[in-house]
Amino acid sequence: MTTVRSLLRRLAGRPSSGVMYALLGVLLLSTVVLSRMVWQQTSTLETSVELTGETVNANVRTAGQTQRELLRLETALLADELDLEQVELLRSFVTQRMGEMVLPYHRAALGTDDLLAQAEVIESTWSTDVEPAVAAFASDPGMFTPAARRLLVEDIAGLELAVNTLAADAEIHRRTNAGRANAAAVDVLDGTRVLLVGLIAMLTGFVVVAALVVFTWRRMARQREHDLSEQMTLATEVRTLSQVASSTDNMVIVTDAAGRTEWVNDAFTRTTGYTLDDVLGIVPGDVLQGPDTDPATIATMREALAAGEGFNVEIVNYTVEGYPYWVELDVQPVRGEDGRIEHFIAVQSDITERREMEERLVAARDAAEELAHEKAMFLASMSHEIRTPLNAVIGLSGMLLDTDLDDQQRQYAMTARRSGSLLLELINNILSFSALEAGKVELERRPADLRALVAETCELFTEQAVGKGIDLAWTVDDDVADQVRTDPTRLRQVLVNLLGNAVKFTDAGTVRVEVTAAGGGEVGFRVVDSGVGVPDEVRARLFQPFTQADSSTSRTHGGTGLGLAISRHLVELLGGTVRIEDGVDGGTCFCFTVEAPAVQAAATRRIGDSGDATTPPEVRILLAEDDAVNQIVAVHMLGQLGHAVDVVADGHAVLEAIAATAYDLVLMDIHMPGLDGVATTQRIRTGMPPSAQPRIIAMTANALEGDRERFLASGMDGYVSKPVSLQALRKELARVLALPSLTEA
Repeated sequence: MTTVRSLLRRLAGRPSSGVMYALLGVLLLSTVVLSRMVWQQTSTLETSVELTGETVNANVRTAGQTQRELLRLETALLADELDLEQVELLRSFVTQRMGEMVLPYHRAALGTDDLLAQAEVIESTWSTDVEPAVAAFASDPGMFTPAARRLLVEDIAGLELAVNTLAADAEIHRRTNAGRANAAAVDVLDGTRVLLVGLIAMLTGFVVVAALVVFTWRRMARQREHDLSEQMTLATEVRTLSQVASSTDNMVIVTDAAGRTEWVNDAFTRTTGYTLDDVLGIVPGDVLQGPDTDPATIATMREALAAGEGFNVEIVNYTVEGYPYWVELDVQPVRGEDGRIEHFIAVQSDITERREMEERLVAARDAAEELAHEKAMFLASMSHEIRTPLNAVIGLSGMLLDTDLDDQQRQYAMTARRSGSLLLELINNILSFSALEAGKVELERRPADLRALVAETCELFTEQAVGKGIDLAWTVDDDVADQVRTDPTRLRQVLVNLLGNAVKFTDAGTVRVEVTAAGGGEVGFRVVDSGVGVPDEVRARLFQPFTQADSSTSRTHGGTGLGLAISRHLVELLGGTVRIEDGVDGGTCFCFTVEAPAVQAAATRRIGDSGDATTPPEVRILLAEDDAVNQIVAVHMLGQLGHAVDVVADGHAVLEAIAATAYDLVLMDIHMPGLDGVATTQRIRTGMPPSAQPRIIAMTANALEGDRERFLASGMDGYVSKPVSLQALRKELARVLALPSLTEA
């Protein structure tokens, strides 16, 4: 204010406070007048907007909605086939719309009291005359003759015409009000223009005053004071930054615009061994970079510097003695007032320890992955090498048992077969446990016949139970659905493990499987036996791997202690829990639940049904197997199933055979000389027309987790693992070929 007063005095040559105050008074008065005008125009605009809002947003649609409901009711009554529920529903809709149409607040929508009165007359006609007739018709259409029905429709049509007229009058009123609101808005706009001119004039006055102040300002003195203040502030900041940069453990480098070193802090000298005199005027990278510095990173840095941009990289630098170290380098440009780059500031953080830790972690990860791969390869190799001779042992011993043997020979053959089965169980448990521990087991959720699954599983142990004099029984409650969605393979594996233990550890008495509905889409299972039981001190760790009840039990009954650990893993994957309770007469009860929601049973698709559901059709099969003993076993099994079999020993022979003969099915071994089973399958799928291609089932000793999915993805239709049982082969043939009798078996 002092400066303005002095300026005015200087311009007038005498004291001029009166002129200044008069000017300010005029400006203040102008502000008050213009503010009042703004208030008045705003009020007018608000009134106009409110009127427009009431007019535009008025619920004229109510009459239109009533008209549409009347038309729909009329259409429903004229339909050839009456839908009484629809008539009743439309009657209620019309009644609701009629009631809404005569509400008092619709006067604004309809426009006048006369129109509201018309709406009330229409509603009264509906509620007293037409609506009762429609209700009566909907409740008993037989009471209305065709003539009465036509009269009712005519009454409704009359009401619809009246509502249409009412809606048209209301729409005319709405448009009239909208026009008035628009005219008011135009008036407001004109007033706003006047206000704008006034505001411009006021702003011009303020600009004139500001110009007087600017031109009378003692710019030079003020500028000198300002420059001095800035210099002092900058000097303080430089001292502060210098102290911070000198005391930090991070290396700091200041360069000129060309990247030549101007200053380094003490941390730079401590880490690199270079002093400021050593690097002054030199580009830092010329002395710090070495043989292991990444050329691509250097190129990135140079491109950023040339473009005047900052960057952040990780790079290997070298000390004056030639020792490498890793740094995280952050470089940012410093620009002057004119925008040109004056300096670059580089901050280097030593990350050598972090990088070494990362490298150790990567090496440890790679070693773990390599170990896991080697373990998987070892398991796959051992599984294949053991299963291949086991297929011969179990298969040939089974064939031997089908011949005439004396008691001692039969005992020898049964012992050989049982030993092979125990060895197969051991291999399966080890593979399953390894896959579960590695998290490589994926569930397959599909519909399954729960009763058939339980019955088939129990039948596997019937012969063993009868041989020990055990009463083996199973029950499934009536409230358990026939078809449930689950992974039947994994569920069967759990039942086999628990039921096998029950039969193994029960020398006499009973073994019982009970299945109940647990609610919430869960199914409960109880495997109860009257066997030797489990001591309390062992129960807490019973589901841990390699755990047996005690050493004497292990010697008496055998086993690896993996079955229960595998069962616990599988039950948890199936969405349930497992626990142990007391069984019958001191025996054991294993109880578990799984998520198995009910699904609607689907009819079994049967292909090739010739009308005789009890006689399986003969299937032309090509067996691809290079092991002579396994050829004998497979041919014998297929002969028992009544199928014709040709045998080849490698993939090339398969391609030649199917080119000469139309086979229904190829049983494909995976490991064959020359051309393996997967490559052979892919040539068949890509080289033959679909109509001429046979079905292909992998019959292999590859039985690791994921093998089945891998073979199916290669183009095969089915999978059975060696050693192959007659039942498993029969079931897979039935599934792939959809044979009626085998499906039922």
